[in-house]
Amino acid sequence: MIVLIKNLSINTKETELRDLVKSAMKIGFIFPALGRKITKISLFSMQKSAHHSIHYGVVFLNRRTTGLRVIKKLNGKRFKHNVIEVREFIIRSKHNDRRLNQKQLPREIQERRKQERRREMYAGAGSENRLLVNANIFDLENVYLPRKRKRRA
Repeated sequence: MIVLIKNLSINTKETELRDLVKSAMKIGFIFPALGRKITKISLFSMQKSAHHSIHYGVVFLNRRTTGLRVIKKLNGKRFKHNVIEVREFIIRSKHNDRRLNQKQLPREIQERRKQERRREMYAGAGSENRLLVNANIFDLENVYLPRKRKRRA
């Protein structure tokens, strides 16, 4: 079974992750995990944005029951000041992907949008100023423009 451990800290080492998983594999306080082995451990990181990345580990175990025990004991626990999320890693096949089996839409349907739906962003303009810039005097849609109330002295 393959177990995925998400939300690891950036300075986690494979030996620390191995010790964490081994502690969860134990049946009790005294009994070691007999016949249960960790076959492989890998650490990965994925960059979400320029300043934010996610670190996770993949642990290969030789028995499914051991994997379920590790998931049950470690999911939601705190490890190095982070709450980790532990779940089973599922290998997806490209032959089982529903998106690949969909029909292509005709070009007339794909190009139906007449204009861009997003608003223009004005640098340095607050929400009140942006509404005032976009509003036209003769525009019936933007008759009411919200403004901040002035405090009474």
